[in-house]
Amino acid sequence: MAVVGLDTLQLPPGVTMGYRSSMPIIELKLTGPASEEQAMEKLWLDVKRVAGQSVIFEGTEGLPAQISRELQSRQFSLTLSEQFTGGLLALQLSRAGAPLLACEVVPSQEETLAQTAHWITERRANHFAGLALAVSGLEDEHLNFALATPDGTFALRVHFSATRYSLAILARKCAQ
Repeated sequence: MAVVGLDTLQLPPGVTMGYRSSMPIIELKLTGPASEEQAMEKLWLDVKRVAGQSVIFEGTEGLPAQISRELQSRQFSLTLSEQFTGGLLALQLSRAGAPLLACEVVPSQEETLAQTAHWITERRANHFAGLALAVSGLEDEHLNFALATPDGTFALRVHFSATRYSLAILARKCAQ
């Protein structure tokens, strides 16, 4: 299946464009020999134009490494409370050298978005962390995410359909 607007791009010799859809992310990857680097950079501008504001990150460095670098540059520590992701966020961020502090994996429990926000705000204060992030358990195809910062707590309830993938795969996708 071609991505609208990308199917007509002319790829340099030896360059391939990969497409992978794994809800909720669609990944586009441009690979090729170093000799085609300039042509690929020019082509990537067209890819970014098509993707628009939907770009999460780009480059050869993964999102955990980018988060780690940003936390370090701002001198923030991060505490995590994970239910659905079962420690996968902490694992990925730890491997990237993120300044983690007192992370926990807790059994899935039913909670409202307001409760998730309340618990993570308390956790940030109790552990003297710069930031605190909570991922709730999966309940009725919904996950709660809450981020406590020095400027306040921000929370979001997300519909996360479990009909296509196993819960283990969904947890890994959520942690990505």
